[in-house]
Amino acid sequence: MPNLLQPLFHFLRPLVYDLTRAPLPFKSSDVTGFKILSEPLLSQMSTILPSDLVFTRLRNLYTGSKFGFSIRSLESKIMKWNAPTIMLLSGRPIDPSVTSKNKTYELFKTDFPKFYPTKKDSSGLPENPDNSRPVVFMIYIKKPWKISNSESFGDEETYIVQLSPRQIVYKTANFNSAEFAYFNTIGGGFGFGSKPPLSKGMVRIFKPGEISLTVEPSIEVANFRHLSVPGTFDTGSCFDKSNIPEFEIWFTISELEVWGCGTEKELEEQRKLWEWENREAEARKRLNVKNWDDGKALLEMAGIIGSDTRSGGSV
Repeated sequence: MPNLLQPLFHFLRPLVYDLTRAPLPFKSSDVTGFKILSEPLLSQMSTILPSDLVFTRLRNLYTGSKFGFSIRSLESKIMKWNAPTIMLLSGRPIDPSVTSKNKTYELFKTDFPKFYPTKKDSSGLPENPDNSRPVVFMIYIKKPWKISNSESFGDEETYIVQLSPRQIVYKTANFNSAEFAYFNTIGGGFGFGSKPPLSKGMVRIFKPGEISLTVEPSIEVANFRHLSVPGTFDTGSCFDKSNIPEFEIWFTISELEVWGCGTEKELEEQRKLWEWENREAEARKRLNVKNWDDGKALLEMAGIIGSDTRSGGSV
């Protein structure tokens, strides 16, 4: 646990040094109003991610409750971010042994391969007997997001972390499989640790990996699956390797947040890209207005538009 004392460091630093030379690493207003990200969660995340990314370089790109829970909305907010991202996903567990009234969950469960644990001994399973306690997952992706209906994206620095009710880190294990992440825009949703699902017409076939997190396309229900053998991602960091449990967690999604982060160089390149895109958009807007004015004058001369429009024209 190399970053275990990072939160303590950030707490003690301003007490030991001059506040003008060693300011607090973040301001409380940076995370005010968000349902998942908070100051305590930032401290927890700093035990996993580099503290400079967590405390000083976060930018909110997408919030489900604000922009709407849809693949298209999510796509429009994150695809132009060319630096690393942190996705936070929270929800309420579903008991798969009980028939749910949630139609999306029942349909998703029908399309999803059934879970057949090969081990009877499940000691070490992250216990969450109270279904009112939320689960929170974090996904860190260093590579930019892209639409991947047939192929995955990401690299070995992609990983999944369960933050609540218990912190468990799932780092990459098998670089050859390369099934780090996918973002499917034709009815497959998005996921991590799996191949992109087959989606054609009304047919959807999901292919969950050994250690995988899968979100269905309406961003309403998700599944986390953990087998005793690693896939693209390794088995849980807290488990005894001689007795690795097999389990899955179904949950309804209550909030989804995506935060952009990166080094100073990456963020500067991102800023320049957005400034260039804004200039191009303004240039296209001016060009469209000019073309419309020219075309409007032509239509008025032809008598097609205008308050005194008559049949025929003067040209």
